[in-house]
Amino acid sequence: MAKGKGKGRSSDRLQQLRRFKNSQPPEGSEEAHRLNERLRGQSLRASTAKQYATPEKLYLEVSSFPANAERIQLYIRALLALEPKLTANTIAQYVSSIKTLSEIRGDPPLTAQDEAQIKRALLGARKARESVGVNSKEAPVISDEALRGIASLETSIGSKADQLKVLTLMSIGTVSRLDETWNLRGKDIHPIQSPTQLRVTIDIWNPKTKSGLTKKVVDCGAKTRGAECGVIWCVAHELKERKEKLAYDELRIFPDICKGTYARKLKKLLRAQYPHQYQLWDLDQVTGHSLRRTGTTRLSERNVSEEEIKASDPSTPNEEWEESLDAGGEFDLQYDRLTCLICYSEMQSPAALVCGHMFCWRCATEWLEERSSSLEGSRGCPLCA
Repeated sequence: MAKGKGKGRSSDRLQQLRRFKNSQPPEGSEEAHRLNERLRGQSLRASTAKQYATPEKLYLEVSSFPANAERIQLYIRALLALEPKLTANTIAQYVSSIKTLSEIRGDPPLTAQDEAQIKRALLGARKARESVGVNSKEAPVISDEALRGIASLETSIGSKADQLKVLTLMSIGTVSRLDETWNLRGKDIHPIQSPTQLRVTIDIWNPKTKSGLTKKVVDCGAKTRGAECGVIWCVAHELKERKEKLAYDELRIFPDICKGTYARKLKKLLRAQYPHQYQLWDLDQVTGHSLRRTGTTRLSERNVSEEEIKASDPSTPNEEWEESLDAGGEFDLQYDRLTCLICYSEMQSPAALVCGHMFCWRCATEWLEERSSSLEGSRGCPLCA
């Protein structure tokens, strides 16, 4: 009986495929091209597609598709001529948008020589902006002295000051954006206690990934918080303790925190607690974006090179897996105690796949190379598969 049902289902699928094939426009036709372009366009979130509207509009004023090195360099020069002046970062983002739109259109890919010229032109744009004093709008990094001051704040669990302290240090410690952490709930925190150590898995709902969910793991080699733990502020133990204080898991960890007022309230707290050190710590320009930047900077200071952070390896010219690794700096990591979810060992040379899951660089590349030799193709993630 079960075998019969299986054969019937297979036959029905074949019929569906035949009907689908008969309904399709001829291969290579304008209609087929349009349908394929629409499918590729669905790879972008609606919010991202909306952000691409301005770069595309400006590009079409001075150039045209298909994009190539000459046309994109003309675009870069046009952006440099605009008033008020755009920052070098904004120009680079606009160029990246045009390259993505070109892929969606199905235009011929840029050659290696094209990419090299564009990279050099963007470097020239950055130098040009620096020469006239147009600074990057990147949020400033919070200094180690200020972080020690935040960690040393004496607060009672659940107070507004405690929520600001914990949210700040937890976001930096896991290299997360404020919009990923401010709304965490008890059900998003999963402590696992062993006889010798503590592991906490955090479900972070990332608005910039298609699935939305990114899991981060924080390990502590000590069973209890304090002298045995050996760190100034332990993400694992602090989150476990605050989860246990909640009446039920649906409650927010930081109920009094609003994303829009977070930075202002943090600076007000630190100005009141450290009136003399506040100006020395140079915190006036700190924003919610400073949290993740501080985390990535501290990770770099722990001897993880920029190339390793971006998951690139010039000695391995495998374009398929290189495209699957997040080479744009939008990676999700925690520093100091990183655990790879493939080998379950301390993470070596951290890398993140485009879905946001993080692994050892070697584990990630071996996984992707293995996938590329199979029928399933090169794209994928061991946790998403």
